[in-house]
Amino acid sequence: MKKYILVGGVLLFVFALSASFSFAAGKAAPKATGEIWFDHPATYYGFAYSRFDAHDGTAIGKTDKGEFYYSDWTGYYLLELNSVTVTGNTAYFSGSVIASNHSCCSLENTVYISVLDGGTPGSNGDLLNGNVNNSVGVPFIPVTAGNLVVHD
Repeated sequence: MKKYILVGGVLLFVFALSASFSFAAGKAAPKATGEIWFDHPATYYGFAYSRFDAHDGTAIGKTDKGEFYYSDWTGYYLLELNSVTVTGNTAYFSGSVIASNHSCCSLENTVYISVLDGGTPGSNGDLLNGNVNNSVGVPFIPVTAGNLVVHD
Protein backbone atom coordinates (compact mmCIF):
# COMPACT_ATOMS: atom_id res chain seq x y z
CA MET A 1 0.00 0.00 0.00
CA LYS A 2 2.84 2.38 0.84
CA LYS A 3 4.27 1.76 -2.66
CA TYR A 4 1.04 2.88 -4.29
CA ILE A 5 0.85 6.01 -2.15
CA LEU A 6 4.49 6.83 -2.94
CA VAL A 7 4.02 6.23 -6.69
CA GLY A 8 0.79 8.25 -6.64
CA GLY A 9 2.50 11.09 -4.81
CA VAL A 10 5.39 11.14 -7.28
CA LEU A 11 3.00 11.13 -10.25
CA LEU A 12 0.96 13.94 -8.72
CA PHE A 13 4.15 15.98 -8.14
CA VAL A 14 5.34 15.40 -11.74
CA PHE A 15 1.92 16.35 -13.11
CA ALA A 16 1.79 19.54 -11.02
CA LEU A 17 5.34 20.48 -12.04
CA SER A 18 4.70 19.94 -15.76
CA ALA A 19 1.44 21.92 -15.58
CA SER A 20 3.20 24.85 -13.96
CA PHE A 21 5.85 24.86 -16.70
CA SER A 22 3.24 24.78 -19.46
CA PHE A 23 1.33 27.70 -17.94
CA ALA A 24 4.55 29.65 -17.41
CA ALA A 25 5.53 29.21 -21.04
CA GLY A 26 2.30 30.88 -22.23
CA LYS A 27 0.82 30.80 -25.69
CA ALA A 28 3.20 30.99 -28.64
CA ALA A 29 2.82 33.97 -30.94
CA PRO A 30 1.22 33.30 -34.32
CA LYS A 31 3.93 33.43 -36.97
CA ALA A 32 4.92 33.06 -40.60
CA THR A 33 8.25 31.59 -41.65
CA GLY A 34 9.69 30.68 -45.00
CA GLU A 35 12.54 30.29 -47.41
CA ILE A 36 11.16 30.59 -50.92
CA TRP A 37 12.03 31.13 -54.59
CA PHE A 38 9.62 32.61 -57.10
CA ASP A 39 9.51 34.07 -60.59
CA HIS A 40 9.03 37.77 -59.88
CA PRO A 41 7.56 39.52 -62.95
CA ALA A 42 9.68 42.65 -62.41
CA THR A 43 13.05 40.82 -62.41
CA TYR A 44 12.83 39.84 -66.12
CA TYR A 45 15.59 37.25 -65.71
CA GLY A 46 13.97 34.63 -63.55
CA PHE A 47 13.98 33.86 -59.92
CA ALA A 48 13.90 35.97 -56.82
CA TYR A 49 14.57 34.65 -53.31
CA SER A 50 13.11 35.52 -49.90
CA ARG A 51 13.44 34.27 -46.37
CA PHE A 52 11.46 35.54 -43.43
CA ASP A 53 10.54 34.96 -39.81
CA ALA A 54 7.57 37.10 -38.69
CA HIS A 55 5.98 36.89 -35.21
CA ASP A 56 2.55 38.37 -34.40
CA GLY A 57 3.36 39.39 -30.82
CA THR A 58 0.33 41.64 -30.35
CA ALA A 59 -1.91 38.56 -30.55
CA ILE A 60 -0.47 37.49 -27.17
CA GLY A 61 0.21 40.90 -25.62
CA LYS A 62 3.80 41.26 -26.82
CA THR A 63 5.59 43.18 -29.57
CA ASP A 64 5.49 42.22 -33.27
CA LYS A 65 8.94 41.32 -34.55
CA GLY A 66 10.81 39.62 -37.32
CA GLU A 67 12.97 39.95 -40.38
CA PHE A 68 12.38 39.71 -44.13
CA TYR A 69 15.16 39.34 -46.72
CA TYR A 70 14.67 39.66 -50.49
CA SER A 71 17.15 39.29 -53.35
CA ASP A 72 17.14 38.97 -57.12
CA TRP A 73 19.76 39.54 -59.82
CA THR A 74 19.59 43.33 -59.34
CA GLY A 75 20.25 43.43 -55.60
CA TYR A 76 18.83 42.77 -52.15
CA TYR A 77 17.03 44.44 -49.25
CA LEU A 78 16.51 43.58 -45.60
CA LEU A 79 13.52 44.61 -43.50
CA GLU A 80 13.19 44.85 -39.76
CA LEU A 81 9.53 43.97 -39.25
CA ASN A 82 7.45 46.11 -36.92
CA SER A 83 3.92 45.07 -37.85
CA VAL A 84 2.76 41.45 -38.19
CA THR A 85 -0.80 40.12 -38.40
CA VAL A 86 -1.62 36.44 -38.83
CA THR A 87 -5.16 35.47 -39.82
CA GLY A 88 -5.83 31.84 -40.63
CA ASN A 89 -3.44 30.77 -43.40
CA THR A 90 -2.42 34.35 -44.35
CA ALA A 91 0.14 36.68 -42.79
CA TYR A 92 0.52 40.40 -43.42
CA PHE A 93 3.69 42.13 -42.30
CA SER A 94 5.64 45.30 -42.90
CA GLY A 95 8.87 46.89 -41.85
CA SER A 96 11.52 49.45 -42.56
CA VAL A 97 14.39 48.80 -44.93
CA ILE A 98 17.56 48.57 -42.82
CA ALA A 99 19.96 47.46 -45.59
CA SER A 100 19.64 47.63 -49.37
CA ASN A 101 21.49 47.85 -52.65
CA HIS A 102 18.27 47.26 -54.63
CA SER A 103 16.82 49.99 -56.84
CA CYS A 104 13.32 49.47 -55.39
CA CYS A 105 14.10 50.40 -51.84
CA SER A 106 15.96 53.10 -50.01
CA LEU A 107 16.83 52.95 -46.34
CA GLU A 108 13.81 53.73 -44.18
CA ASN A 109 11.31 52.87 -46.96
CA THR A 110 8.45 50.73 -45.68
CA VAL A 111 7.74 47.47 -47.51
CA TYR A 112 4.42 45.64 -47.11
CA ILE A 113 4.34 41.86 -47.59
CA SER A 114 1.51 39.31 -47.68
CA VAL A 115 2.01 35.55 -47.73
CA LEU A 116 -0.56 32.81 -48.10
CA ASP A 117 0.16 29.24 -46.99
CA GLY A 118 -1.39 26.87 -49.52
CA GLY A 119 -1.54 24.15 -46.86
CA THR A 120 0.35 21.48 -48.73
CA PRO A 121 3.91 20.34 -48.08
CA GLY A 122 6.41 22.28 -50.15
CA SER A 123 5.55 25.26 -52.28
CA ASN A 124 2.38 23.96 -53.95
CA GLY A 125 -0.29 26.64 -53.44
CA ASP A 126 1.92 29.12 -51.50
CA LEU A 127 1.67 32.75 -52.62
CA LEU A 128 3.55 36.02 -51.96
CA ASN A 129 2.79 39.70 -52.58
CA GLY A 130 4.71 42.85 -51.73
CA ASN A 131 4.88 46.58 -52.36
CA VAL A 132 6.96 49.57 -51.31
CA ASN A 133 5.53 52.54 -49.37
CA ASN A 134 1.98 51.21 -49.84
CA SER A 135 2.16 51.71 -53.60
CA VAL A 136 0.18 49.47 -55.91
CA GLY A 137 1.76 46.05 -55.60
CA VAL A 138 1.96 43.17 -57.97
CA PRO A 139 -0.67 40.44 -57.77
CA PHE A 140 0.05 37.40 -55.63
CA ILE A 141 3.00 35.49 -57.08
CA PRO A 142 3.13 31.67 -56.86
CA VAL A 143 6.05 30.26 -54.90
CA THR A 144 7.95 27.88 -57.19
CA ALA A 145 10.42 26.33 -54.73
CA GLY A 146 10.96 26.20 -51.00
CA ASN A 147 8.17 26.47 -48.45
CA LEU A 148 6.38 29.01 -46.32
CA VAL A 149 4.33 28.18 -43.26
CA VAL A 150 1.75 30.32 -41.45
CA HIS A 151 0.94 29.26 -37.87
CA ASP A 152 -2.20 30.84 -36.42
